[in-house]
Amino acid sequence: MKEKDATQEDLESQESKSKRTIKTKYDPEVNYFDVLEVNENSTLKEIKRSYRKLTRKYHPDALAQANLTDEQLKKAEEKHHLISIARDILLDETLKKEWQTKHRAILERKKKAEAETAERRIMRERLEAREAEAAKQDNQLSSYEQKMALAKHIRETGGYAELDVIQREYEQQQRHLSKKSVVTTENTKDTELLTLKVVWKKRHADAKKLSSKALKVLLEDKFGPLDHCLKTSGKRLAIIQFSSLKSVSTALACSMEKQREHPLHPSFYFKFTSMSQ
Repeated sequence: MKEKDATQEDLESQESKSKRTIKTKYDPEVNYFDVLEVNENSTLKEIKRSYRKLTRKYHPDALAQANLTDEQLKKAEEKHHLISIARDILLDETLKKEWQTKHRAILERKKKAEAETAERRIMRERLEAREAEAAKQDNQLSSYEQKMALAKHIRETGGYAELDVIQREYEQQQRHLSKKSVVTTENTKDTELLTLKVVWKKRHADAKKLSSKALKVLLEDKFGPLDHCLKTSGKRLAIIQFSSLKSVSTALACSMEKQREHPLHPSFYFKFTSMSQ
């Protein structure tokens, strides 16, 4: 009897094989090996055995007797449908190969995207650390400038020996700071985080052209210093590079919706996007 059932199943499989290739719709993101609780090395016999086990577990007749909530019943029915799709794919070499190619490509893209996200996070942390170090150095220099003001007072009161000590300390600190690396944009990947694309459109028809110089003055006034401002000739498009991440964040947060209430410019709307978008 078992041999007869197995033969009948094989015949049904062969008869429906051509239909499955046409009818089966699948999601390339789903791992159908996991759905059937098998792996890439599983044999056809093992795949069929696992399918029969799971389809009995999630069959509508079995679910009707399980006293499930509506939500649980819906999820179980979706699982049963997914099991059938997995069976169709894994038992058909053409469909299986097609699905695996797409599935692996998706996994590779996700892996690459995750790696790029991690890399950008590291670059951002590195830039923030450099900016913090630069601020710290500025504070140190300010303290020595205060000492120089004191030195001027000492000079006026005749304390030349103490003045010489402060002068040498100040000069030594300046040399030390000049040797330290402050925030730079030599690394092209770091530069990318500080670089934005900006496009603008007219608020009204009679708006005049916006020159590169006027654009630079406007953006520096609103967001902070710019290292570069390259305006495309004949187009309302420019590539800008700020000096700090704070300026970048402020510009990206300035949406066109906000500009309707608080305009950056009386004649234009501006849209800021990162270079990676």
